[in-house]
Amino acid sequence: MRCVTANLNKALTPTTTRNWLEDSLAHARPALVFGQELRLSEAESIADSAGYNIIGPRVEIDPKWWMGSWIMVRPDLPHRVDEHRYWTRFECYVAAGMVTLAGLGDVRVVSAHASPNLVSHADLAMWHDDLPDPRNGPTGLPNTLRYSDLVLHAIGTCSEGDPMLAAGDFNESRHYNEPLGEKFFDNVRGRGLVDVTYSRWREELPTHFDPKHRELQVDHVFATPDVDQLVVDRPELDGAWSSPESRVSRSDHAPVWFTLATSS
Repeated sequence: MRCVTANLNKALTPTTTRNWLEDSLAHARPALVFGQELRLSEAESIADSAGYNIIGPRVEIDPKWWMGSWIMVRPDLPHRVDEHRYWTRFECYVAAGMVTLAGLGDVRVVSAHASPNLVSHADLAMWHDDLPDPRNGPTGLPNTLRYSDLVLHAIGTCSEGDPMLAAGDFNESRHYNEPLGEKFFDNVRGRGLVDVTYSRWREELPTHFDPKHRELQVDHVFATPDVDQLVVDRPELDGAWSSPESRVSRSDHAPVWFTLATSS
């Protein structure tokens, strides 16, 4: 069962973005597509043309807003929207649902896009006292709570006792804001989640190719151990992003493919 996570970079190159997604749905027929930064209305149009279902954010969003996250679901997979109250706090940046997989039953699936910025005072007020601990470096840097911390907190809280598969652009790397980057992945393990790509690659491979910034892996796949055990291959970057020249007309994020061993 093939799956892919892809940040489509606001569809700044709409023809190549749409062609890649349509070709992937037609030929690879992934069971799940974890998408970010493509308008929900356009994603719905592509999904409908390919015969896919789609899970979007639990809040109403302006159709023009490009930051939407969503999950395309192959039509043979039973699914529903995840009604947990946490997801509404992320507005259009997180989409969550439940998918039924053979051998596991209901699996919570999450497509996430986390801002790299510090959490705003407005968000702190929204979360009240239900917040993760800040990441403090050796110098005791203040206010090191980022949106990725909130997303991880929600994923970890909702997955307690349930199978979970979360993928997307977390804007976190072990090599970014060191040692705070390492601390984020310590927290991933502390939540009982497996960093799927790192556990198999034994390193981080760049997935973000903005020429203005360092090449880093900011797109990740996290899973509870029962789901991670189903990952049967070495996750791979989409071949269309194999060279610098090929990335010019595409998203600045390379999609990450992985396979789950399930009869679904």
